[in-house]
Amino acid sequence: MENSYKHSNNQPTLFSSMCDVVSGIFLPNIDPVEAKDVRVMCPTAPKDIISCKNLDKDIYLKEVDGLGFDTVKIQQPTIPFFPVIPIIDRGMFNLPGDQIESKVVGVSLEDIFSSAPTYKDGHQVLSPLVIRHNVLRSPVFKGKTPILFASGRDILIENLWQEFNVLDFAEAIHRMGFLAVTGINFSLFFGECPFSHALNLKKSLKSIQLFHGAGTTVIPHVYFLHELHLKLWLQWLKENPTVGTITINCQFRRKENGAFMEEGIIYLLENVGRKLTIILEGSNPRSMPKLFKKYRDSIVVAMKGMSLSASIAHSQYQIVGGKLKHINAWPTPVADILNSNVRTYAEYIKIF
Repeated sequence: MENSYKHSNNQPTLFSSMCDVVSGIFLPNIDPVEAKDVRVMCPTAPKDIISCKNLDKDIYLKEVDGLGFDTVKIQQPTIPFFPVIPIIDRGMFNLPGDQIESKVVGVSLEDIFSSAPTYKDGHQVLSPLVIRHNVLRSPVFKGKTPILFASGRDILIENLWQEFNVLDFAEAIHRMGFLAVTGINFSLFFGECPFSHALNLKKSLKSIQLFHGAGTTVIPHVYFLHELHLKLWLQWLKENPTVGTITINCQFRRKENGAFMEEGIIYLLENVGRKLTIILEGSNPRSMPKLFKKYRDSIVVAMKGMSLSASIAHSQYQIVGGKLKHINAWPTPVADILNSNVRTYAEYIKIF
């Protein structure tokens, strides 16, 4: 019998009754009970989200072959990992690769484009997407095994999806030579239409199907708001038995989100029926102590913060009284600070 992981006990709102999900028309992919968490009006225009009320929702569904997870089948080879993967900030790309001790390194999505989101009149804007096809020829990646983490700001993610085919993005990533690429991380926001949640989950799965079809090893990006999402992922993992590695973005702000995420991850580990490695992007072990204590051998941590701390602030990690502290390590070379940060973090996660 599967370990339990319960849906929220929130009471329905006026907006819940107005959401089309409550009628059951999206079964079996969206359970009507999900409508009780709706806290805002389901919009008809695509400016904010693609909701159940969107007049063009069938077009978006066709784009991802419907909401069902069963249309995506992948094969995943064994992927080599170390306990900590530093995601290398573009400010370090010109460092010699032999100065970085880590063999497996990460690259963030925004750093493979020549421009990143900026702000104009208080609003986030994005320049036309231009792929830096030679990014892995940068000195820091010599002799390294790079993984592309397809997470980033919402404006970048949504613009990339719109331009995915125009950019020939899946093929471009394959030609660049990444060891693997994660599924694109489309945002889920509690309180919004469950149709938009289901669509974004399927868009992420569709992205790994496209990367996989181009010949790149893929790492599914698993994310969830409740146990109904988790059950979908668990079923999909069981139907794709070669998948031994997934990634979960843990860059949340509220402490309670850590406990929620922890229980969901443990649910997957205990019910999938095989060894599963989970890459936690941006994880803080303090927010998920039970996970790191009981399942440490199944966890890999990937962080960009340790390279940003080194390259921008010359900040070096130290463990003091069981907590991670930052000290100013100027004028220690940036590469030495990063190497120290990786080693220290690998020790830090053993505390829990």
